[in-house]
Amino acid sequence: MLLLLAVLLPGRHYSGGVSETRLTWVQIVRLPEDGVTGFQEYEAAVIGLLADHGGRFDARYRGDEGRVEVHVVSFETREGMEAYLADERRQALRPQLLASGAETELLEVTPVDV
Repeated sequence: MLLLLAVLLPGRHYSGGVSETRLTWVQIVRLPEDGVTGFQEYEAAVIGLLADHGGRFDARYRGDEGRVEVHVVSFETREGMEAYLADERRQALRPQLLASGAETELLEVTPVDV
């Protein structure tokens, strides 16, 4: 089952003291034990497509022996994010994602002062 929830609002990132506005979201991926390798192969193939659309892979966290991943990804524009999601090369790899059994949740996030 693939669960996808996306709400898009601008977020702020700070790089070298310079503030930039980007769309940011967190993706939570849950995998069955036998899907970890397949998902990691899929992930390696699609990460390189982000930059083609103004995207950036800001952080990745793994837990539960690789069966849970949390990704932080940002884009310069909404159009860039939409182009990434629709990218034919990414879509061609979708069967590999589905075969991994990944359940994903995509959430837009904005920074909160601590």
